[in-house]
Amino acid sequence: MMDRGEDRSYSCPSRHSSGLRRPIHLLETHNLLNFRRSRIEIHKLSFRKLRDNKADEQRRRLNLIYEGSHQVLAERDSLKDQLSEANRKLADLENMVRAFQAQASLNHQVSHGKKEEDDGKDKEIERLKGEIGIKNSLITDQQSVGEKVEKRFEYRIEAKDERIRLLKYELAMKDIEIRSLKSQEDRRKDRREEEYIRLRDHIRNAVATLGGAFMFRVVNPPEKGNYYSYDLIGAKT
Repeated sequence: MMDRGEDRSYSCPSRHSSGLRRPIHLLETHNLLNFRRSRIEIHKLSFRKLRDNKADEQRRRLNLIYEGSHQVLAERDSLKDQLSEANRKLADLENMVRAFQAQASLNHQVSHGKKEEDDGKDKEIERLKGEIGIKNSLITDQQSVGEKVEKRFEYRIEAKDERIRLLKYELAMKDIEIRSLKSQEDRRKDRREEEYIRLRDHIRNAVATLGGAFMFRVVNPPEKGNYYSYDLIGAKT
């Protein structure tokens, strides 16, 4: 009987040392989980900072685009005003032409109605006709110049309109890019939450199994019904 008791005392330390290795392994697992959690927090901060920087850059670009579109609109309105002024001047010139033509017609009637007047009157009429011809030539030249200016203004307005369309297209593309970045950030957030839940479940499972590592049962003596439980220090319970 004493020999059997000695066998029991020698068998307990081996199981006791095996039980000690389990808490050490759990402690290492817990430290590893803490390390991974800290790495996740670092990644979260990095992603948040990157997202904020991207958002600031997008807002700055959008502000520049809005300012450029306002400037283009202002230039287009200015060109329209200049075109209206040029049309007004052309209308004034046309009125002057009609006035000179009426005067020429009157002079012509006078010259034919009063043939008895001296040559001085005829010379005056010729002089007026010459002046009318010169005025007509000037008006024609001014009309040609006005048409060229009008065409140039129309071309510049078309160019400004095209620039506005391009700016609107860039704004639409920037909106699409912002929505894509937001969608990517949402997916990263979901993955981080899933990883955090998975690590939390691992920790809970490790804590739940920690209690089983401190207790074990042996059969000593091997007869039926003689079961004993020993804790980590070898005490029988």
